[in-house]
Amino acid sequence: MIKDQANRRNKTLPTASENIRTRLKVTALLLVLLLTPLVVARAQSGSKLRIEHRVVRTATETIPAELGRFDVPQDYHHPSGKAITLAFIRFKSTELNAGAPILYLAGGPGTSGIIYATGPKFEPYLTLRQFGDVIALDQRGTGLSEPNLTCPDRFVYPLNKPADREQLTRAYQRFARDCALYWRGKGVDLKDYNTEASADDVKALAGILGVKQFRLFGASYGSHLGLSIIRRHPEIVERAVLGGIEGPDQTIKLPANVESHLSEVSRLIAADSAAGKLLPNFRLLLRKTIREVSRKPISLDIPNPHVPTEHVKIQLSAIDIQLIAGSLLGRRPTIELIPKVFGPARHGDYSAIASYVQEVRGTEISAMGAVMDCASNVSNQRWRIIKRQASKTVLGTLLDFPLPEWCRAWDVPRLPKSFRAPVRANMPVLFVEGTLDGQTPLSNAIEVRRGFSKGALFTIENAGHDASMFQSSPELIEAINRFIAGASTSDQRFKAPPLHFSLPGDTTK
Repeated sequence: MIKDQANRRNKTLPTASENIRTRLKVTALLLVLLLTPLVVARAQSGSKLRIEHRVVRTATETIPAELGRFDVPQDYHHPSGKAITLAFIRFKSTELNAGAPILYLAGGPGTSGIIYATGPKFEPYLTLRQFGDVIALDQRGTGLSEPNLTCPDRFVYPLNKPADREQLTRAYQRFARDCALYWRGKGVDLKDYNTEASADDVKALAGILGVKQFRLFGASYGSHLGLSIIRRHPEIVERAVLGGIEGPDQTIKLPANVESHLSEVSRLIAADSAAGKLLPNFRLLLRKTIREVSRKPISLDIPNPHVPTEHVKIQLSAIDIQLIAGSLLGRRPTIELIPKVFGPARHGDYSAIASYVQEVRGTEISAMGAVMDCASNVSNQRWRIIKRQASKTVLGTLLDFPLPEWCRAWDVPRLPKSFRAPVRANMPVLFVEGTLDGQTPLSNAIEVRRGFSKGALFTIENAGHDASMFQSSPELIEAINRFIAGASTSDQRFKAPPLHFSLPGDTTK
């Protein structure tokens, strides 16, 4: 499934009705931000920075904010050419003698930093205002930045047709060509949407705000971008907190890491007194189910989440099962759902699995997110390792599907080899990683951290690929805050609460 785009590499897998509720919440939050101006501060004559004063309402308080816009070259190699507009939101520090601003780098790629910063999940980050201004940037091609490169249509593959990898790949490639043609017809050069250009945008943001340095805070793709900023513009980085690490040559996962994670999740389910009885060997069941369904797809009628009185006919295929399993494996909340979704399949009941098929066969796609990943890609050496490992694993490369297969259809060049080389730097960087991260495993952080003479690694047991991992325990929050405030630190290990698996009939998840 596409990296975190429907939610990123945004990859939780909510039901369709949950997706609708999420969109409504996001829309409401954005309306609070955009429709409640206090004062419009007009830019001074000749200034490229446009600031409007807003308020953001959280569950407990109303916080003043600044919505800013500024222009940058679409192509930094031709600074006098076409310009694009970037947007950001800034929450001023609660302290008079504040330190360097804290810049939040959204994941995805394709996620809006502004939308996330005006939602309930961002509230813990707002406590960082005690150390400095907190800023969230809508990276080029996302959110309120212009243009926003969301494709004009949703990707949809028919539910009543069996699917295999070849068929789905062709469908994604057709979709990519159409979306790319649409944006190129509007004067957008997709080759200019890559991680190095986004890193240069952050340098431009520092200049337009008149700040010497940022303290970076990013996770998932935000860590990928953060590492590029550190490499290209180390002078503007005071220190950084990076979680869910995606290094410069780690955009496509190693199948052996995915297989290891699958085995660990299977072990944890088996060790649970209730979930283990229902699903004693998830990995074995998954392999067996994929093999059986690959021989003959399963026809099912399931309730239509949009029209409760209607049913939807589904042809459940092996690739559907693989994509659904991969999506559930990434994050802690969805790992906890696995017994509920896959447990009944032991007795031939595939209805719980089938209820997610609409999510893997239909999604909104950001062209920005797709071309960013295609431009980053991986080295030829890593790709050879990936191909060698894929055939020996249950899920192969499907956690990144349709990357890299559809990259040719987007027709953007890969960034140079130097982009994928290890990053080396001597500013303090804190790497934070969960032991149950199925998207960016702990080995990613260990590998990247080798290039940082002042790097430290916080390992969190039982944490997955979730923004909530930064809030896993009071001790962890306190340690991160000390680091943000300027203290040195060393490797530490923390523990999130144990998993609570959901079972069939459980309506709490």
